[in-house]
Amino acid sequence: MAQTGKVKVTKQEILGLIGKGGKKHANDTDKKALKEFLDAGKDGTFFIKKTGNTEVFQWPNIGSKGKPKTVYIFADGDTVDNVKKAYRKEDSGKADSFKGQIGTHPVQLVATGKTEGIAASTITKMQELGSLEVFKAGIKRNKEFKSAQSIRDDATTMKALKKIWKDLGGLDTVDNEWLDNFYKQQQALLGPGGIGSRTVTEFDHSGPGSFMAFITKHIKKLKIGVSGKDNWDPADIWLIRNQKEAETKIEAITNQPNPNFEEFQTTMRLLFNAHTNTKDPMVFGISLKKVAKGTDAQIEFVNHELAFFKRLEEIKLKHLFSKCNLDKKRDKHGTIVMGSQDTRFVIGDAKNNQYDFQIKGNNSTGFSNLKYEPTASGATAARLGKATVDLVVSEMKKNYNLNFKKENSEYPMDISQLRPKKDEIIRKIKFIQSKGVDTVERDAEKCYNNLAFTMKDAPWTTNTKLQQINWLSLIHSLPKEKLNNFCTQMLFMAKKEGTRYGPFAKIF
Repeated sequence: MAQTGKVKVTKQEILGLIGKGGKKHANDTDKKALKEFLDAGKDGTFFIKKTGNTEVFQWPNIGSKGKPKTVYIFADGDTVDNVKKAYRKEDSGKADSFKGQIGTHPVQLVATGKTEGIAASTITKMQELGSLEVFKAGIKRNKEFKSAQSIRDDATTMKALKKIWKDLGGLDTVDNEWLDNFYKQQQALLGPGGIGSRTVTEFDHSGPGSFMAFITKHIKKLKIGVSGKDNWDPADIWLIRNQKEAETKIEAITNQPNPNFEEFQTTMRLLFNAHTNTKDPMVFGISLKKVAKGTDAQIEFVNHELAFFKRLEEIKLKHLFSKCNLDKKRDKHGTIVMGSQDTRFVIGDAKNNQYDFQIKGNNSTGFSNLKYEPTASGATAARLGKATVDLVVSEMKKNYNLNFKKENSEYPMDISQLRPKKDEIIRKIKFIQSKGVDTVERDAEKCYNNLAFTMKDAPWTTNTKLQQINWLSLIHSLPKEKLNNFCTQMLFMAKKEGTRYGPFAKIF
């Protein structure tokens, strides 16, 4: 899926769009002016928005009073710089954008990452492989980078990074923002609080014969209530010493008829903690988060020792508030939709840290099950990872005797299935309102009517809301103490912290 609605385009493709909406203010002079403007960006990477908001590319772009409106084009930072140098006199934009008159239209050229328009999964893989190469340079060649420029000056590392960017993203250059991220990650890994030993024999990501493929296969042999490797351990890459010996130790447990999970966990912790010496087999998994601009990277060890689990026992969270918007609104296309597609379930600790769980469907344009993803207060877009759905449902059943139906097919999917459930739905809405849940629209019957109205044009949104209402009605049936205990477990499930999860280092 393309990011933020932007798609990568050639200069010729942009020029080909002139006049698509009509001929007024779209002539050969405009085309020539825009071509010269784009050419000033040299061989840069351009993007346009095809869907979304007023930044969608169109030429002509005429306002209600017949005057040309701003046309938005996006490009990587180097391209914007080149254009600004060539059009100094016409430019009134900020440092990261050009703003001026080109032909008959005001044009704004906005700097954006070169990775815009590339699938998020591809960008993630590019980042992980890039981090691995920079770590390898530090460990194998003692290349400890002090800046983005110092990476760019190292021919061996840049050759490897450029190959990743070209092979996966089709890009010829690596953004400085990614180089900045890589050197900061390396500083955290190789610094005083990072990996103790630099004796690493394998730098692993994925693919046939990889440790990632191995552990993914063997985790399935353990009956631990999760569906895959990432729900047990979020490590993206692995630094390994003596992979075959490490795998033999793991196989000795997982190949048993009834593998002992506790023994497996103990072995994985021993393999992780071997980073403190230079001889024992080591499996050092790392979960990578992009380092925000203007901040330093930190490293944290998770699920690696008894002292860590002791600290978790001291953490107590409480429910702060819940919001499930059951009002309706008009979207940008004029269509009547629900006030929001999500539910907010906000919890906090004694230190005033808050964790805002966004509970919504996995798919915003079709039927799907719920996902549970928190954002921490005080950190811009600091996503902590999703709470594993199977574990959330299992925790509700096992420790709180709450039977939540997680499959979307268990809830009405059209108006004929919805109508017979009217009284039950209204009763649940009234119940969650009585427990303090903010539904925006306070009249429960009107809430139901809004759900019914939305069911006509976007039935999946109503289906998702019904899942959320049911989940809230179950959770808020718990006494205060049990509700707060569940909140604590929700956070641990999202962060993959606790004895049920694997050891890993988190760089963020």
